[in-house]
Amino acid sequence: MIISYETIRRTLTALFCLSLFIAIVSCSGDDGPTGPAGSKGDTGAKGDKGDKGDKGDKGNTGADGADAMTANGFIQGTATGTRQDQTAFTETFKYEYGGEASSLDGDEYYTYRYNQPYGNSPEIYFDGTIENMDTPDETLSIYYFDFEFTKELDASTLFDLRANHYYDNNSSTIEVTNYVRDATTGIISFDYTFTGVDGSDNSTGNPLTITGSFNSGSRVYAGTVSRKASK
Repeated sequence: MIISYETIRRTLTALFCLSLFIAIVSCSGDDGPTGPAGSKGDTGAKGDKGDKGDKGDKGNTGADGADAMTANGFIQGTATGTRQDQTAFTETFKYEYGGEASSLDGDEYYTYRYNQPYGNSPEIYFDGTIENMDTPDETLSIYYFDFEFTKELDASTLFDLRANHYYDNNSSTIEVTNYVRDATTGIISFDYTFTGVDGSDNSTGNPLTITGSFNSGSRVYAGTVSRKASK
């Protein structure tokens, strides 16, 4: 039997590959044992808690009330008229807050009262002249009058009433009756009537009448004197 060269070459190549495979397998050793796990690092020490700070000083005591106003006499009255929506109304009021709210400077007297113990609430204000002072005929004439009144009619409607009188340059009038400056107590009291006609003197734009009374509540000094300091 004749064996070809090609057959011999293939046989030798196969034997060579087999021998090489056996040599590689023989050289690879067994896997070594698994090494021990590394130690866990120590946890850092917890920082110390800081000391509690000192208690702060107590603050100063605030002033009593918004403007430290107290009830002192009163200006009260009744306003009668027709609102801008042509609804008739009659509203009563009594404003009592004013602190030192009266002043007599020569023959000029002014006074005011708020309806709440703070200065941005509705107010009523008089400024006038005392005539024939310290005589049985002493009287008071008002040349300036300013009135503010508010009332909530419902959750969405506020009635805001304003009225004013200024000297004779106004469509309104204001009269004073029953004026008394008590010689013993120093209290001033009087009744008044304001009459307005339209929007030039009140916010309704309709005729308005306000009648009421005033009591200073405390002495109104006719003058203030000071003693010269000794040397």
